[in-house]
Amino acid sequence: IVFGDWSSDVCSSDLFAALSPDQYPAIVKAGFEGVKAGNPDAFVVGVAGAAPGGWAGWYIPALRDAGGAAWMDSFSVHPYTSPSTCDVGYPTEGAPVPRASLDLPQALTGGFASAIQQARGFAQRPGLWITELGWPSNVVGLAGQAQQAARMALLVAAMPDDYARVFYYDFLCDGANPVENEHNFGLVGFDYSPRPAYVAYAQATRAVGGRRFLRRLECPDSAVRLYLFGPEDDPLLVGWVTEVTPEELIAGARADGSKLGEANHAGSALDLKRPVKVGLPGVQQVTVTDWQGREQVVPVSEGVLELQLSTWPQYVEGLGEATGVEAEQG
Repeated sequence: IVFGDWSSDVCSSDLFAALSPDQYPAIVKAGFEGVKAGNPDAFVVGVAGAAPGGWAGWYIPALRDAGGAAWMDSFSVHPYTSPSTCDVGYPTEGAPVPRASLDLPQALTGGFASAIQQARGFAQRPGLWITELGWPSNVVGLAGQAQQAARMALLVAAMPDDYARVFYYDFLCDGANPVENEHNFGLVGFDYSPRPAYVAYAQATRAVGGRRFLRRLECPDSAVRLYLFGPEDDPLLVGWVTEVTPEELIAGARADGSKLGEANHAGSALDLKRPVKVGLPGVQQVTVTDWQGREQVVPVSEGVLELQLSTWPQYVEGLGEATGVEAEQG
């Protein structure tokens, strides 16, 4: 049961505007206790929403101060970054960190998951539920939307200690108006025709579904994203590059000093490529699959795979043992 989610029937978004920090915690407590009284085994996901500059509007600090971490099993967020990318995000002011992106969930929520763990006596910190997240294609383009749908799914899969569930918004476009945001969030069109985002999202979830996250491969270029998923004896490598680096976003300029402008917007660098070398001892060839599911056999020369990463995710199989996989700048 998701209590207080903006898109649920339990609580409308108007309550965030209508209720005060004194009133809201009392409603969350009453809802939690009522649900547990009816079904002690019910899993209750509290709060929801996101605030510019962070994911902790007044309701999270108010809940924490009122002891509200004890009134839920986990909590949800709507961490929209559109038109920016999910993995680098947008610059913030007055937030705990200088940018808002999916890779900084604990800081952006004030460590509320840890507060729930302590209050409820859980052995592990509960994972956040993302109950809304998407990019309208009329703002970022069909290609930009497709890239973000896939990269978001992969990034969440690579952070299993932070995220428990993700619900993409939206499956179906709400209408056929080409300039209305709500009509352009869908993975499929208003006529149910698959959009590029449907293809990219399906490929991403098929690729990592059922695989355990192993580790991120570090690279000197922080725009490079390389994630390794298990099992150890047959791992999958997923890689892409971000439009800008986190450091460039914070500085507001590229490494050469030029102004950043809108370079971090989703879909703004469809032709960007970065060479990366991946060490694969004893491997002769691998299979590289693109965002559409097209496979290509690529030779490995003297134990080194040379990849041309782009802002579209690539999936590499046939790596041998995961313990030998290393990366460096090409």
